[in-house]
Amino acid sequence: MNKIGYKRKKGSFINFLVVLSVAGAFFLLKTPFINTVLGIKSEFSEKIIFASLLLEKPKKTVDYYWENYIRHDDDYETDKNNFEKNEKPIVDSLEIPQKAPEISSSKPCTKENIISSQPETQKTPPKKTPPMIEPKYRGTILEQRFGGADNQCFVKKDGVYIRNYTDLTAEQILGILEKKASIKFENTTAPQVLIYHTHATESFEEYDSKYYDIRGNWRSTDNNKNMIAVGDALEKALKAKGIGVIHDYTHHDYPSYNGSYSRSAETVKKYLKEYPTIKVALDLHRDGIERENHEIVKSKAEINGEKASQVMVVCACDENHQVLPYWEENFRFGMDITTALESRYKGLTRPLYLCNARYNMDLSQGLLILEFGTNANTVEEAKITANAVGEVLGDLLKSYREE
Repeated sequence: MNKIGYKRKKGSFINFLVVLSVAGAFFLLKTPFINTVLGIKSEFSEKIIFASLLLEKPKKTVDYYWENYIRHDDDYETDKNNFEKNEKPIVDSLEIPQKAPEISSSKPCTKENIISSQPETQKTPPKKTPPMIEPKYRGTILEQRFGGADNQCFVKKDGVYIRNYTDLTAEQILGILEKKASIKFENTTAPQVLIYHTHATESFEEYDSKYYDIRGNWRSTDNNKNMIAVGDALEKALKAKGIGVIHDYTHHDYPSYNGSYSRSAETVKKYLKEYPTIKVALDLHRDGIERENHEIVKSKAEINGEKASQVMVVCACDENHQVLPYWEENFRFGMDITTALESRYKGLTRPLYLCNARYNMDLSQGLLILEFGTNANTVEEAKITANAVGEVLGDLLKSYREE
């Protein structure tokens, strides 16, 4: 694990004794906070250093661990759900609100709203009739088209929006995108794409309905119902384009959700070492948007008269390049994907989501998160979208090879 540099100050011996007492209490009580921050396998000396720094430089220490350990490791969905709370829905309309949503944070952002289209070859199974739900267990599903708006939260390039949740200005973002993505694909059948799932058990609503059962948790170890099924659809579409793909089925979030990013990082490193031909690694997720009064939001897309989910590219940003050496290149790649999808299937994407985080994107060039739908979509809708993404991404990757 990374360690903070530590230099003893004059008169800190008393502090050190205090720290020993505090650390002892932590161990006796098995405080989950320290284990969450430093990891369950951390050495005693590391915990002493952390506690001492916390006393001497509390704000700096907390900020450091938030950005490099806690936020990186599994608060991704929680952060995004908090962003959603101030967002107002746009239903059955492509119009963009004239007024930006109110922001409670000092950062320049919250979340989004648009429509879609998709391949003619994809067939949707017959619609299932949802069971009756007792009124006391009934929540509401709101269908919403997520798109962009011309305000301080969004950056627009070539008709495609970027949801900016960083300290970068629009000018800086557009400057980065002046360069082309430098990913080079080879003319080979060897694996060049890795599909994996940090949160493989994320699942969907079973029925296309106006209501849902509030007792559900949108988690499943059944690979026909969770993100593995979406990955299968993406894998099949990429292979149809002649792209070599490895699809990892590991449930990194089961039986323990905490630490799933650390476990998926080990999986990625293993494949990168075993298959040096891999150029792209895609971590497939689904979003979860819950509001007050048991209301959840379903991303709305329609392709040839069939319902589909929207898809969102997530790029991690490191403005100082201290943690994520490849982030600018990955950002350009993510924009290429979003732009290509919008060109072929207008409105299929939500604005690209650019945020200060890690999400294992320090491991390789070409590593991105793709969010398929929300907890209110069905797995069938997400699979239709995955098929479209595979079709477009396959052509994009071949264009990298041809250049």
